[in-house]
Amino acid sequence: YALLVACDEWFGQGDVFKSVPLGPSPADAMWPRTASGDGFLHPALLLTHGCALDKRSGSGAIRIERLHFIPLENVAAQSRDKQGALRRGARNIEPSEVLYLGEVPALDFEAFVVLSNLHTVPARLFDLTLVDVTGKDGEVIDRRLSGHRHDERVATLSEKHVELLKDKINV
Repeated sequence: YALLVACDEWFGQGDVFKSVPLGPSPADAMWPRTASGDGFLHPALLLTHGCALDKRSGSGAIRIERLHFIPLENVAAQSRDKQGALRRGARNIEPSEVLYLGEVPALDFEAFVVLSNLHTVPARLFDLTLVDVTGKDGEVIDRRLSGHRHDERVATLSEKHVELLKDKINV
């Protein structure tokens, strides 16, 4: 099965972002700083569950305050043995701490994520809004979360790969 597919208009668990402000760290010197200088930009995978993304208050306002991301790691930067293990385990529960993504469009590298490397980002940094989801007849059937800033999504996990992600999280 495909690991990555085109993303929807709205945010979803498993979306791959081209650059997310994950915070300053001396080890992050290779990533460009944000325009405001408040953090470093990383390609990252959105881990926040879809149910949390779509929750609204009684008045319909967006409720989410934080989004959870995992920075993408470059497979080529790993040892030859680890590269092989990552590729062989692409669709398997083991190794459970990592999820292989393969070649990521627009990033020009083969990627994986370490599930324990979780970063929390204030949702306000994305200037969130709700977008209408329409049915086949054009009628609005739902509203979903989207962003106006840092919303450079380049792909999302396929449904099967999201299921594998959830299984790995639950191990």
